[in-house]
Amino acid sequence: TIKSLEQAGIFKSNSIKHGVKLLAYGSERLRQPVTVKLSRASTKAVEAVENAGGHVISVHYTRLGLRALLKPHKFVILPRLPRPPPKWQPYYTRWKNRGYLHPAVQMQQWLARPEYETLGAKFEAILEQKKKQNANSKNE
Repeated sequence: TIKSLEQAGIFKSNSIKHGVKLLAYGSERLRQPVTVKLSRASTKAVEAVENAGGHVISVHYTRLGLRALLKPHKFVILPRLPRPPPKWQPYYTRWKNRGYLHPAVQMQQWLARPEYETLGAKFEAILEQKKKQNANSKNE
């Protein structure tokens, strides 16, 4: 998350005004799988992270949301994530951008919970079977 990157010293919390965008610069050095929740990500950066076995999730943050993410100790109750404005809604609902409002991304997040681990494994197996069936039907 943005909080983890800030704690690692990659940037200061006061330098983040509208979120963080992940770019593909230096992607050849990425070897470990990571899960990254950022405001935006370039297509090549998404490919690089997923080729390493990780996941990218694009999440819309308001200024209040960023403040709650970076300084949660200042809040008694953390605010919920708001819907993006209509101008940005298409970005966060596309699979290409790995938007958090896309049904497949929401399903991945849901299945990543520890209590649904076995269900997630079954879901992955079913997806693999469907991919093989589609590949076989195209070859015939």
